[in-house]
Amino acid sequence: MRWFKKLFGEKNMSTRWFSQKIMKELAYSYGTVTVYGAWDEKTEEFGPDTILEVIHNEQCDTTRWNSVHDLVFVDKATGVTYHTRYEQGLTESQMLEPFYYDNEGVECDIVETWEEQVTVLRWKQKQ
Repeated sequence: MRWFKKLFGEKNMSTRWFSQKIMKELAYSYGTVTVYGAWDEKTEEFGPDTILEVIHNEQCDTTRWNSVHDLVFVDKATGVTYHTRYEQGLTESQMLEPFYYDNEGVECDIVETWEEQVTVLRWKQKQ
């Protein structure tokens, strides 16, 4: 799909691409992942580091052999929040790791977050 967008010039400003390696680190962590800045030959300095923090990583669906997960994370420097989904194998025969087939990178949607109060109805056995 990435080649399609490159070929036809479609640009979506509400998404960003992240490398497969970074996305795997985010899927397996519940904290922060630091992406160290690359060396710039012109300035002879390292670029700025990017710190990504996972704020939600939860199973949201299942298929016959895989579990589907929602992953939401925030870029701490810019405050921009991203969302994507990934699948994991459910048995030892399904060797599917998060983002296994996304060699060219993972397109993540920019999303908004907010706080809200939620009321929960609980129950217990009558004594």
